[in-house]
Formats: sequence, structure tokens, C-alpha cells
Amino acid sequence: MGLVRGDTIKLRAFGGKRIVRRFVEKRRGAVLICSHEEYELALREKREPLCIGFRTEDVIGYKAQDPMHKKEVRVIRNARAS
Repeated sequence: MGLVRGDTIKLRAFGGKRIVRRFVEKRRGAVLICSHEEYELALREKREPLCIGFRTEDVIGYKAQDPMHKKEVRVIRNARAS
């Protein structure tokens, strides 16, 4: 299963710190992510969220969103953006 815009994604950041953010899109071996707050605000304001990029190798796992109910339904470990 590939990442879908809005999925909650866990990444390895600088210094090995683990962070949880929202997935926006994949580009050239990187995933674009933003905070939960920025993602929700951008949806309400009908604009693109402000994002930063991380290498796909830094993706640890993610929680997929159920598109019908807007709730998290599954945790996938060692996921790679597809």
C-alpha cells in the first residue's frame, strides 16, 4: 500500500530523533511533509500546505487514513513511499 496525501507518517530526523508528521506528496526520492496543524489549516483555507522534504530512506512507518471515515485504520512499519 502506498502513501496517500494526509497519512500520518513517522520519520527519522536529524540526530536520530523520531518525528510524526502528515504526508503531502512524493518527489524524486523524497517525501514532502508538514505538521498536523499546518495540514488541517491548509485544508480549511483551501490552499497547499507549507512543506519540507525528507529522504524516503528516513520513513519509518505510517498510518493510513480511511478515505470514507477520515480515521486512521492501519499501522505499517518499515514503509517506503511508493
